[in-house]
Amino acid sequence: MRKKREGSGRCGGSRIVRTMLLLATVVAGACGAATAGEAAAEPEDPGAPVETDDGATTESPGEPEPLADGSSDGTSAAADAMTAGAPPLEPQQAAQAAPPEPEPAEIEPPEPAAPPTPPGDGRLRIGRPEIARGGGRVNGNLFARAVERKRGGMLACYNVPLGADSALRGDLVMVLVVDPQGMVGVNVEEDDEALAAAGVTHCVIQKLRQVSFSETPPGSELWVRIPLEFRP
Repeated sequence: MRKKREGSGRCGGSRIVRTMLLLATVVAGACGAATAGEAAAEPEDPGAPVETDDGATTESPGEPEPLADGSSDGTSAAADAMTAGAPPLEPQQAAQAAPPEPEPAEIEPPEPAAPPTPPGDGRLRIGRPEIARGGGRVNGNLFARAVERKRGGMLACYNVPLGADSALRGDLVMVLVVDPQGMVGVNVEEDDEALAAAGVTHCVIQKLRQVSFSETPPGSELWVRIPLEFRP
């Protein structure tokens, strides 16, 4: 009986041991699964230190740093190396590779200016001078020659507008005012509307003002009337 109880006691103890070992295995498995889930949910810091099997601590390699030009691999560096080692282009190849120059814009030449109108070929008749007033004296022939020397200038005053208007004509009566020293001023006694509009009257006044009797002054003021006839 004692041996049977002893055998029964040993068998009961073995069951208890096996049951405890089974529970420990189940608990250990559950804890390992939870730890693995936490590790998967929270990735390790790339820069955190890593403990090796021998207990030493090393730095984590972390993420690779980008290249200087912003690329994450060596493709750009390899392309730069190939470009640096490429032979220089020949002048002809360089000319072909260069963009074409823009063609210069065509500039139309300005139209030539119209040639000036040639002057006309008019005629001028200078009437006989007559004294209008004054007590001065001047030799008549000397006075006529002084006015005649201005014929060419006065005729040019008329021929220039006559080239544009072949029908231009008119009569003027000019009065030369000779002072005692022989200097001459000019008054217009009778004017012509067409000649004045064409600038002939003003031009003739400027020519007659160039007459001078300073070498033979009249001694006192003298007014002399001169008729002028302009015909085409």
